[in-house]
Amino acid sequence: MPYAFQIVSQLLELNQGTIPEFYQGFLTGILQPLPWQQRGSIPGLVRLLRAYLDKDAPNLVRTKQLETILGIIQQRLIPSKLHDSWAFELLDGTVSNVPAYVSAASYQTLSLLTLDSETMHQYLRDIIMSLLNRLKSSRTDKFVVGLVHWICYTSSLETGGYTPDTIPEVINGIQPQ
Repeated sequence: MPYAFQIVSQLLELNQGTIPEFYQGFLTGILQPLPWQQRGSIPGLVRLLRAYLDKDAPNLVRTKQLETILGIIQQRLIPSKLHDSWAFELLDGTVSNVPAYVSAASYQTLSLLTLDSETMHQYLRDIIMSLLNRLKSSRTDKFVVGLVHWICYTSSLETGGYTPDTIPEVINGIQPQ
């Protein structure tokens, strides 16, 4: 199975245009808890979810599947010392494809999004809380490096409404100063 996820993810990455129906049905299956319980499947599953985010993030947001992906990150990947680096890989894919805010002007370009005025920003507090709790409870050097990389990566994005102040603002919202 782990190799099948990697092959399907590569096929999806190489696919041009819209995602065929076969891949849409496949996504529902990999968002279930069962595939994530097999340790060897995690790299292939993360790569496959990253491919879905790269190809069709607006649809994932519209169908509320982004919430399931963020749940996998928070409940399965961040707490695991073995898989925490995959959490950051998936978080990088999420912030690079899902805007923090959706302005009125960007509704035309992201026509599939039918959200209020924000998308990723509403989840950032919970994600950062999970990251900070993990940092407090079981810090490892690998986790600290991944966290710093993710904060810098998110701060350096020039699209999606992310700014260098996005993460510090969310952290200050959790605990001022």
